[in-house]
Amino acid sequence: MRRFFLAFFVLSSLPSVALAQEDQDPFDDLLQDDEDESFGTDPQKPGDPEDPEKKKKLDPGFEEPEDDLDPSGTEPGGDLLGDDPLANQTLGADSAETYRLTLASVEGMDPDDEMQTWDAYLQKYPTSAFRPQIEKRMEQLEDQLYDLNRIHRKPDEAPVDADEAQLQFSQGLLIENVNPRRRVQLTLEWGLPDYANFGADYEHPLSRAFSVHGGIRRRFTGMNIEGGVHWALVKSARTNTLFTFIGDVHLNANPAFVGFRPQLAFGKRLGKLDVQAQAGVDIAPRAKVDVRILGGANLTYRASDAVGLFLETSLYMNTVSGDAGPYRFNQLTFGMKFYPARKAKKPDNTEINLGASVPYTSAYWQYHFGSLMGQANFYLD
Repeated sequence: MRRFFLAFFVLSSLPSVALAQEDQDPFDDLLQDDEDESFGTDPQKPGDPEDPEKKKKLDPGFEEPEDDLDPSGTEPGGDLLGDDPLANQTLGADSAETYRLTLASVEGMDPDDEMQTWDAYLQKYPTSAFRPQIEKRMEQLEDQLYDLNRIHRKPDEAPVDADEAQLQFSQGLLIENVNPRRRVQLTLEWGLPDYANFGADYEHPLSRAFSVHGGIRRRFTGMNIEGGVHWALVKSARTNTLFTFIGDVHLNANPAFVGFRPQLAFGKRLGKLDVQAQAGVDIAPRAKVDVRILGGANLTYRASDAVGLFLETSLYMNTVSGDAGPYRFNQLTFGMKFYPARKAKKPDNTEINLGASVPYTSAYWQYHFGSLMGQANFYLD
């Protein structure tokens, strides 16, 4: 009987259990799923398997993926400056637009002019992002400047060292030539009150550094027949340097006497500026030996390929003193130089000088109070 009531109680309780399960909200499972999914969007916890720190512990070879951007905030390999002309405006830096404009401006320039442009650019923008490209270009320009395949050489001739190349250097009006070359020179001068001067000279090189010359020229003592040697002890196209001994002899026509004019001269090209200076004596063994000091200096600035400006001084003084001091007639000359061939992109085989000469200190000698001068040099080498 007890077993019967126990079985009846079990059977009667089964429907209530089923009803309890049926009374459960059917959306509970959906909510539960949503909670699980939202939990997956939370920041990973240190113990989560997806946490990079845990992965490093579990897998020593694991490396965290790098960001697509480099520390500067640009894509790898991208243009640091982009198209923004104001980018990279830190101290001493340039912009992409500035570099592009400069690059366009140097197109077609001679190597020496372009070299100076880039040198000035780097001085203005020392931290330029384009410095490697500019320095590489400057190295190429140096090679062009010293590439003697382009300097006075025919295609079938072998190249020579830069120290053996011909050097183009400015010619002064009243001072002597310091650069031995094959050359014809014509000079015309007219001054007040009644001074006139005509000169012609031919110079022929026996070697690159040694030449002989002969011609006529009016000096302060009268017309002279002149000849002599020009010996460049240093003549370097690489350093643009000249150091020359000038040994001239002249025969004065009226009065007749022979004079010797030894001088030392120095010349140096500094970018577009030619600097030269010379000094020596004029020795005339007449009734007594007459020694006069002579010399001068010249500055020539190459303003463009075809035009230059020059300023020159010439010194001529007697060592004999009078009441007003030593005899002297020192002049200042200035004017312009023209290189017609350079306009046609040819070598400087013609140099035309036009200028004016004014005495700035004189005593006893009054040859003129100012003069106009013209000179033409034709280089045949």
